Amino acid sequence: MTFLITLKTLIIKYMKEEKFNRQQLYDLVWSQSMLSIYKKYCISIKRLQRICKSMNIPIPPFGCWQRVESGLKSRVISLPETDKVYKDITLPVRDENSTESAVKIVKRITEELKADEKLMAMDPNILVKPDKMIRETKAYLKKNTKKIYTDWNRYSNYSANTLNIKISSNIIDRSLRIMDTFIKMLRYRGHDIITKYGNTYALVFGEEIEICLREKNKLVIIKTDNIFDKREFHPTGLLIFQISKHPEKSYIDGKETLLEDKLINILAYLEHLAKKKIKQRAYQEEQRRIIEEEERIARELQERKDKEKTNFINLIKQANHYHQAMILRDYIAAYENNAINKNQMTPELKNWINWAKKKIDWFDPFVKREDELLTETDRFNIDDK
Repeated sequence: MTFLITLKTLIIKYMKEEKFNRQQLYDLVWSQSMLSIYKKYCISIKRLQRICKSMNIPIPPFGCWQRVESGLKSRVISLPETDKVYKDITLPVRDENSTESAVKIVKRITEELKADEKLMAMDPNILVKPDKMIRETKAYLKKNTKKIYTDWNRYSNYSANTLNIKISSNIIDRSLRIMDTFIKMLRYRGHDIITKYGNTYALVFGEEIEICLREKNKLVIIKTDNIFDKREFHPTGLLIFQISKHPEKSYIDGKETLLEDKLINILAYLEHLAKKKIKQRAYQEEQRRIIEEEERIARELQERKDKEKTNFINLIKQANHYHQAMILRDYIAAYENNAINKNQMTPELKNWINWAKKKIDWFDPFVKREDELLTETDRFNIDDK
């Protein structure tokens, strides 16, 4: 686990990225071929083409760079003007070794493994001190011969604690010798093998990679008296070591090289595939972290904007209420003076004026006098129903 954490940390730490706006991306695709961009950045040609299309960026037509290399001129399509605002895109830069092909990487790992004398001394042609899983698989196959017989004339093992192999009865012993040696190779390299729900997984650098040992079958067409001929799959005795499903890769018995001689190559490919999966997931996790951080910043900014807007609306409301309170005070003062000047002040009118002044004090945002009957009323939204 410590190895996995360290590897992910190093990948994230040293992964470089470059940002491009619409104009810069246009300049990039018109300055070099898509293949050159693919070799420099971790992006497929199809995905880059889709991004250009979504950003309304024209790309060089087919054969453009061949014409340029031949000394001929090629028409350049200008970047269309638009009022639409496009987000910048980020392209991760490949490291120096990322452009190395998978074939070369596996070949290099294979040479490293072949240099290990102990590893090379493991002989798949003999069965010595078989692993517990091999013993259980063998016992299961011997015990359930009739139950596991299928239409393809092969044995399929679906027991939870045994290996997933699909073979005919005459190559059981050979298949078990191969798998026993392969298990020992895995564990010698610090890896392991596990089973889940009838499937078998190589546990390489902590990554679960599904594997299966099966027999190649050939299609045999049998003539019948019916309209349609009968089709059957017959075993060939050739073994196939199948790795994963995404992507799928298989190693098969050859005319000159048997599967026993390819176990080192298989192990090398598994180690390459595991490291690739770790790197891909680390990059995806880092991209997800970046997106989450951007979303958090955007969310906090929006919350600040909403709060700022709410505070300003409240400011306007308070100013309007203060202005209305002053209008009311001026009106009551004028009303009172008018009543006094015309000698029309009565006890009832005086009580009403005092009542009005108290309500204005309750309404005034600076006074906010308590009012027994308006306790549950919002003075700033008094017009709301």
